[in-house]
Amino acid sequence: MRIGRRHSGKIRRRSWNALLRKTWEKFCSGTGLFGEKKGFSVPGSVGHTTTDYLGQGIPNIELCDGPAGLRLQRRSTRTKKGKIKPLDMSISLYELLPDFVRKQLLGNPKKEEVLYQFVTAFPVAAMIAQSWNTDLALRIGRAVSAEMSEYGVTVWLAPALNIVRNPLCGRNFEYYSEDPVLSGKFAAAVTTGVQGTPGNYVTIKHFAVNNQEENRYYVSSELDERVLREIYLKGFEIVVKEGKPRFVMTAYNKINDIYCANNRELCTDILRSEWGFDGAVMTDWLSTGGDRADEAKAVSSGVDLIMPGGKKVVKKLKKAVKQGTLSEEALQRSCGRVLDSILESVRH
Repeated sequence: MRIGRRHSGKIRRRSWNALLRKTWEKFCSGTGLFGEKKGFSVPGSVGHTTTDYLGQGIPNIELCDGPAGLRLQRRSTRTKKGKIKPLDMSISLYELLPDFVRKQLLGNPKKEEVLYQFVTAFPVAAMIAQSWNTDLALRIGRAVSAEMSEYGVTVWLAPALNIVRNPLCGRNFEYYSEDPVLSGKFAAAVTTGVQGTPGNYVTIKHFAVNNQEENRYYVSSELDERVLREIYLKGFEIVVKEGKPRFVMTAYNKINDIYCANNRELCTDILRSEWGFDGAVMTDWLSTGGDRADEAKAVSSGVDLIMPGGKKVVKKLKKAVKQGTLSEEALQRSCGRVLDSILESVRH
């Protein structure tokens, strides 16, 4: 049984600036790791945009992980009150929790209605690239998009196209190749396939130079500009220009001691001014806050959506505007990019 589809109601036209003036920051933050009770939800999705404007006809949209197809909750239950609970632990580590805790988290298939979300497990990116067949990648993108439409997913957090630098990297399966041209061409084909369905979007990642799993929250990739452009950015440039992805996700790491999410040269000067990217940029999950990238500086640098976000992020952005460390213009610009993506999706 399908759990639902995206909001398809009519958007109410009005002056967006008047409506959003004091709450631009809400569109620049996700709703946290566990989302919100209201709004549309796809079990297994890892991110949601704000639900504060459902009454004005602005729905939230769902972001689901990849990379080998959609990663959704396979089995769930629906209680008599309509609450959706998982039947399977999404992370194997959770299996170590005490039984009484697991019973609180999981549904009861004997007493509650069981819901299923079956999706296709596609070959990993490294295997697809070995086919040297971009038409195949295009068809895979179309197939993923069909499943996105079936379950109401707007944004697929893929494809990933970082350079395979070390054969021991724990993230290699998610990337295409050690060759930037091959990576860019395949990612562009998948992107074209997914976004061929109006209202369905990809998120190319991890921008940029994310080449190791160990210490990826804090490591700094040290390299000169020629190496950066000819090897590590080339694939991204190809997919931006040929595939025209709607979203880009920044990486956890630093480049020459500057966090990717706080790097204006990366997120604005190169991505937008040089390559012509006109979509929205989001952070990787939990890559900001504390001793990691700064949220306000991220928005100032060209990031539009802090993920997974939450109320604390909204407060931080609002405080930064009051203190003058984040301009209203930058916040409004980022809000507009996210809102444009939501409205464009709903129109279809």
